[in-house]
Amino acid sequence: MYIANETRKEVCTDITQLECFFDVVYLLLFLGQSFSNFYLPVPVIDYCSFGNDSCEHECVSVLNGFHCRCNEGYSLNDDLKTCTMIDYCSFGNDSCEHECVSVLKGFHCRCNDGYTLNDDKKTCTMIDYCSFGNDSCEHECVSVLKGFHCICNEGYSLNDDKKTCTMIDYCSFGNDSCEHECVSVLKGFHCICNEGYSLNDDKKTCTMIDYCSFGNDSCEHQCVSVLKGFNCRCNEGYSLNGDLKTCTMIDYCSFGNDSCEHECVSVLNGFHCRCKDGYTLNEDKKTCTMIDYCSFGNHSCDHHCVSVLNGFFCRCNEGYSLQEDGKTCQSDNLCNTVEHGCEYQCVSTPGSYHCICPEGHVLQDDGKSCGTCRTSNIDLVLLIDGSKSVRPQNFELVKQFVNQVVDQLDVSAKGTRVGLVQYSSRVRTEFPLSMYHSKDEIKKAVMNVEYMEKGTMTGLALKHMVENSFSEAEGARPAEKNIPRVGLVFTDGRSQDDIQEWAKKAKEAGITMYAVGVGKAVEDELREIASDPVEKHFFYSADFTAISQIAENLKLNVCAAESKGDIEVKDPCACESLVEFQQVTMSTIEQLNQKLSAMTKRLEVLEKQLL
Repeated sequence: MYIANETRKEVCTDITQLECFFDVVYLLLFLGQSFSNFYLPVPVIDYCSFGNDSCEHECVSVLNGFHCRCNEGYSLNDDLKTCTMIDYCSFGNDSCEHECVSVLKGFHCRCNDGYTLNDDKKTCTMIDYCSFGNDSCEHECVSVLKGFHCICNEGYSLNDDKKTCTMIDYCSFGNDSCEHECVSVLKGFHCICNEGYSLNDDKKTCTMIDYCSFGNDSCEHQCVSVLKGFNCRCNEGYSLNGDLKTCTMIDYCSFGNDSCEHECVSVLNGFHCRCKDGYTLNEDKKTCTMIDYCSFGNHSCDHHCVSVLNGFFCRCNEGYSLQEDGKTCQSDNLCNTVEHGCEYQCVSTPGSYHCICPEGHVLQDDGKSCGTCRTSNIDLVLLIDGSKSVRPQNFELVKQFVNQVVDQLDVSAKGTRVGLVQYSSRVRTEFPLSMYHSKDEIKKAVMNVEYMEKGTMTGLALKHMVENSFSEAEGARPAEKNIPRVGLVFTDGRSQDDIQEWAKKAKEAGITMYAVGVGKAVEDELREIASDPVEKHFFYSADFTAISQIAENLKLNVCAAESKGDIEVKDPCACESLVEFQQVTMSTIEQLNQKLSAMTKRLEVLEKQLL
C-alpha cells in the first residue's frame, strides 16, 4: 500500500505532528506495510501551543501557523476568532406559528405570552383561563389574552362586581309610552293597565273596562260603566228604585201640587191638569168647564138641545112630545085624533102624520102596512182573510162576524144559501153553497174553521169565487132562476197579487160585491172590489174590535123582486129595505167618522196642552 505525500499531509493536517507520527506507524504495522514505502515528514510546529488564546473555542495549528475553529453548533465569525451559535431559525424555518428559538444544534418553537404550545410543537392556542374551574361568572366566562372576563346573556347587563348579571330594565330608559305601567321583560318591555282597565290594540294606552258591554241587561233604562263595575241610571224624569235597577217615573203631582181643579196627571218631566169626564180644560190649564155637547152641532134634536154632564138631551116645543128615539118631536094629538090606519106606529108631524115600520120591515105601497125582507132568497159566498197578519185571536172575531151576518138571513135549501171560502197564500173552500141548509149548521161549521196563517192572495180568492163558488156544482142556483148572487170579501191588509181583473169579472158575472176591511186594509183595493155605488158596498174599521158593529150595519136583508123563474124574487137594487139599510149604514159610518174626528181634535188639544 502506498500513501502519497498529499495524502499524508491530509492525514496529519488536523493533529499534532507527533501524534500523527505514531498514528501512521501504528497504521503501517496494522496493515503490514513496509516503512520503506512511507514518507515521514518532519514534525510541524504547534503554533497553538504558544499560549495563543485568541480563539474563542479551539486553536488548530497548521503549517506555518494556526486557525481558530468553533465547537459543533457554532459558526466562526468574520474576525476568524470568535464564534456565534448557529441560528437555525434563520434558515427560512417558518413552521412555528409564533416564535422560533434557536438552540445548540437546532431550534424549537415558542408561543407568545398567554398562549400554550400544542402537541405538534409548532402551533399555539390561547390559554383558556375559563377552563381552570373558574365559576365566578354568573352567566358566561370568556377567555382573553392573559386572562378572562364575564359576560351576560342577551337582555342582561354586567354588574359592577364584573361577575353577576341583572336583567336590563328597559322601562328605565325613559320609556313613557305606556299610559299606566311599564313592565320590563327579557329583551324588552310591555305595557300593563291598572285594575279595571284593558290594554288597547296599540299596546300602550288603556281604556276603562265597559262592564255594561258584557250583556248586562239588568238595568231597566241605562247601564253606566264605572271603575271595576257598573251602576244603573234612569232616564230624565225617572228615579231609581231601591233595587238599584228598575226605574219609576217621578210623580210630580205628589209634590203637593193642588193647582188642578179636578185631577193632576204626572207625565215625563212634569205634570198636567185633567178634567173629569164631561168637562174640558180651560185656557189656564187648571180649571174645568162642563162640555157643551149641544155646541157641536150634531145633536140632531128636532127642536131644542139641552147640554148635561157627559151628554145632552132633546126637548120639544110646547104642544109636541119627544119620541122614543129621544130626538124627534111630534104633535101631541094628531095621531090620537085621526084614524091613521098604521099597522105598526103613527108618527105625528106638524099638521100631519105618517106611518113607520119596525127595524127589518118595509112600509108597503099603501103607506100603512109593513112587510119583511127576511124571506129573501140569495146565494151568498163569504171570502175571509186567513193570512198571518190577522192573528189567531182576531181570526176568532172574524168567524163571529160571519155568524152575525148569517143571523140576518133566512137560510134554507129554497131560501138563502151560504158558502164560505178562506184564503191566504192559497184558497180553500170551507163549505160550498149546497152543504148546509140551516143557520145552526152554518154557524157551527164556521166556528170549526181552522186558521190557515199564510200570505194574502185576494186576487186568487176572487178568481176561485167566480170560477168555482158560484158554479152549479157547488150549489149555486141556475142563472135563469134570477137568484141574486152576493159576494162578501173580508180582508185585513194589502193583497199580494193583482185584484183588478177578477174584481171586474165578478161584477160582470152579476155578483153584487161587498168589501169589508180592517186594520191595514187598503181603501183603494176595497173600492176596486165593491159594487156600485161603491160608498154603499164597502166598510172599514181601524181594528178588529169594531167588526161586530160592521156586522150589525151590514144586514144583508136583500128583498126579492119578481122574476120569470120558478122562484119569484125581487131585484135587490129595487128593494126599499136594502136602500134603507144602506142609508142607515152610511149614516152610522158618518157618525162614527164625526166622533173620531172630534176625538182626534180633542187629542190634538191635549197634546198642545201637554207641550
